[in-house]
Amino acid sequence: MDWDEADRIGRDRNAAHAGNSTPRFFADPDEEDRIGARGEMCFATAFGLDVDRAVRVNGDEGVDFRVCFGARAMTIDVKTFRNPIHLLVKQAELVRGAGADVYVLAHCDRDAIVLVGWETRSIMALMPVAEFGYGIVSHYRLRDELRPMAQLLNLLAMRSRTAAVLGGAS
Repeated sequence: MDWDEADRIGRDRNAAHAGNSTPRFFADPDEEDRIGARGEMCFATAFGLDVDRAVRVNGDEGVDFRVCFGARAMTIDVKTFRNPIHLLVKQAELVRGAGADVYVLAHCDRDAIVLVGWETRSIMALMPVAEFGYGIVSHYRLRDELRPMAQLLNLLAMRSRTAAVLGGAS
């Protein structure tokens, strides 16, 4: 894994939305974006996807990846934390219709990333809400209650088979 590239992406993203982002949990304001970029790179490598290296002033609207199943696109957002007790999805994100179809929880422990589990947007919208810091109210689901990553791997493997049946690329 090219952590230097992930760290550069994180620094660039934080700089692009300085003053326009949610409150930071770490003293180093780039740290959350670096952790997030590392999680995205790990997911992309594990699932054979391209990393979105774009830097957007207004963020990515809660979508890190778009995968196609024939004519239908599915969006994925990787949530990476140092101490991932819960998968957290901002309540405001779900209320305004932004965000992804699937949320993946990743654990960042120094230079190691572990993909913990995943859940759908529709299930996350049913989960209880709480404020876990800085006034951000989030839907949450315990990490042990998430779907196993093997299920998502099987689901994403279907896109190649679907594309082959439809005569297109994945």
